[in-house]
Amino acid sequence: MRNYIYFTLALAYALFSCTSDQSSSEVQTALDEWFPKQYKVVDGTEVNTADSLVLIPIQSVADPKIQFTIDYQPKKEKGGMIKDSIQSAFEAAKVNAEAAGNLLAALQKNGFKNVVVGTNLAQNAVEIQLYEEPFNSIFTSRMKQIQKVSAAWAAQRNMVPCRLNLKVMDPKAWGKRFPEVLDTRFVNRANAWVYENTIAAANADLADPGSSEFLPGSLSLSGKREMEVRKKIHDDVVDFLRTSKKLDFHVEMIAMVNTEWDLRNMETIRYYFPYCQQSETTKANGSCMGNFDGRISCVYDFKTGRTQVDF
Repeated sequence: MRNYIYFTLALAYALFSCTSDQSSSEVQTALDEWFPKQYKVVDGTEVNTADSLVLIPIQSVADPKIQFTIDYQPKKEKGGMIKDSIQSAFEAAKVNAEAAGNLLAALQKNGFKNVVVGTNLAQNAVEIQLYEEPFNSIFTSRMKQIQKVSAAWAAQRNMVPCRLNLKVMDPKAWGKRFPEVLDTRFVNRANAWVYENTIAAANADLADPGSSEFLPGSLSLSGKREMEVRKKIHDDVVDFLRTSKKLDFHVEMIAMVNTEWDLRNMETIRYYFPYCQQSETTKANGSCMGNFDGRISCVYDFKTGRTQVDF
């Protein structure tokens, strides 16, 4: 069975690779025909299974920072591409890249490295990807500086409203997926690679003149990293209850679990786990079904990896 699974995955990868290579080649041929020496296909082709499309990233030869993504439909003539649509996509990408480049330069001037910036001016949206670990005492001030620089940039452009989404990325992922100026198509949109490599995220309203920090409660660990921490803490809570109460308890890991991550102290995160005494009903349902005996608090220290559990 295992060999069959491996064979299936290998076959799917081989088919995808062939499709991607063929798509990229055909797109480059069309670009050379319509726009000689103006655009080239770059690495990063991916399949959008929902729309049965192949997404092809294109780069301006004259200005490599300008990138945009076009839809390629393998079953249609020339992949369904339209010359005028490609040119319009480039013009929009140029405007967004200029704005993103200005914000990127302002952040770099203020000492930020390993940062990616993208803008979607049509939606007044900004995304900043910062590739560094956030679990230290100085990161709070760095977030405030990002917000301050971004707010000044938005004010100069009279952008009202203006939403900023900060993604704190795994530093090991720097340079592996995106250039410094992010394609608008990936601004504040779901992307499997971004999700996989995001440590934390926070939101800010750059158009609010009274806002000096990221929105309260908006800071959160990403799904993957957060679940790794949650599973570890959950095991510690179960052991604590079993030892202190001498009874068998069910501790919820998903339902009604609350978290607190204070921007003033990003070295620790606090969890509140509901629990109830184990019974045949809870065993059958795998849940307390809302009938809790209480909540237990647990603080996790990112630096030491230790937990502190208390009622």
